[in-house]
Amino acid sequence: MHKNLILLLFLGCFMVTLQSSAQIRLEIYGGPSISYLDFETIPSNAQAQNEPYNRLSYHLGLGALTRLSDHWQLVTQAEIFVRSMAVKNPGEFGSGGFTYLGPANYEMPTFALGARYNIEKEKYGFFLQPTVGFTLLPNEIRNPGTAFSDINPNFNREVTQVNPYGLGLRLEAGIKRYTKNKNYFMVGIRHQQGLRVTDEMTQTTSRTGQPEVSVFGSSRSSYTGMFIGFGLNTDNWRK
Repeated sequence: MHKNLILLLFLGCFMVTLQSSAQIRLEIYGGPSISYLDFETIPSNAQAQNEPYNRLSYHLGLGALTRLSDHWQLVTQAEIFVRSMAVKNPGEFGSGGFTYLGPANYEMPTFALGARYNIEKEKYGFFLQPTVGFTLLPNEIRNPGTAFSDINPNFNREVTQVNPYGLGLRLEAGIKRYTKNKNYFMVGIRHQQGLRVTDEMTQTTSRTGQPEVSVFGSSRSSYTGMFIGFGLNTDNWRK
């Protein structure tokens, strides 16, 4: 139910933007990103110490912007960011430790609604953009598999849903370089800070003659990413 409401809200805003008579810009963007995982190891002095596995991944998306005033635009965005949620131990099997990376990457659909403040120059533009983001959990988390634990009885890993979607505050900043027809290239950085836990992970490993080690992780679907993109001035389509 919540998922359908979010999709309808975003699609409604997007369609209003495209049908508006105001100046419209369309953007496509992408770049590297890194996600965040809160975790706790029990026992806390387990050797070698477990740690989050944050693989550098990526995000990409589309945006529509409608002019509100000389400096402000209404923004709607739809994107996918790839989030890692795993734990590793830097020890080697020969020394009693283990290293596990596992199926760590999840594709997280995200929708955002907000406003962009622009400072325009003749050939360049600068912007700061606060938005509210909604992240949907993928099917792999809503219906997790147990393939790895079936193969290795000494290892158990469970990922469970806490909330079907995440709510977060986003902030991004960037610079634009205009072409002759007012299309533009852009580069920038964004951060999404989740406001509530979306899913949790429990990972337990036991080896003969060694104490059992458990790791409890939780994610708010927060991430930081850099991006490059291209913006289209749709006023050119009316000429």
